[in-house]
Amino acid sequence: MPSFRLLALVLGAALGACAMPPQTGIMSGRVIAKGLPPTEVVMSWEEGSGSNGGSISTTLAGGERFTGQFVRVTAGAGPEAFGPYYSAWGPVWGPAWGVGADPWGGDVTMVEWVQLYSGKVVATLFGDRGDSMRCRFQLTDPEAGLSGGGVGQCQVSNGWEINVQL
Repeated sequence: MPSFRLLALVLGAALGACAMPPQTGIMSGRVIAKGLPPTEVVMSWEEGSGSNGGSISTTLAGGERFTGQFVRVTAGAGPEAFGPYYSAWGPVWGPAWGVGADPWGGDVTMVEWVQLYSGKVVATLFGDRGDSMRCRFQLTDPEAGLSGGGVGQCQVSNGWEINVQL
C-alpha cells in the first residue's frame, strides 16, 4: 500500500504543476474625444481560468474607472452565451458613428452578430460615474487569446473613442 500512496502523491503533484495561472496583460490605447487633444490610456486584462473570457479595467482622463468582462466569440457556442454582450451593443451611441450606421453590428440578429464577431473578442465595461464602454478586438492569433496580440477599438457612451493595441 505505501507504493500506491507514493504514486498518488507523485501524480497529484504532476497534475498540480500543469495547472497554469490565468494570463494577464496590458493594452495601450489612444482616446479620441471631440474638442480635446488625444490622450494615452492603459487597459489591463486578466483571462478567466479555463474560459474564453475574463475581465478588463481602465481609468480614463477625468478619473472615471471602467471595469467589465470580455469574451472570445466562437461560432460553436450558442448565441445565448453572448446575450449580455449583444444587448449592450444596441443602436449607435453618438453622432461620431454617423446617422443610421452602426459598425458594431447593432442592426443585426443575434445569430448574425455571433457570425460577425466569431474569432474576435468583445467586451462591455461600466464606469463608476455612469458611463459605459463597449470594445471589440481583432486578434492576431485567435487561439492564443489576448496574449497573442491584435488591435481593437472601444466606444464610450459619452462619445469618446479609443484605438487599442494589444
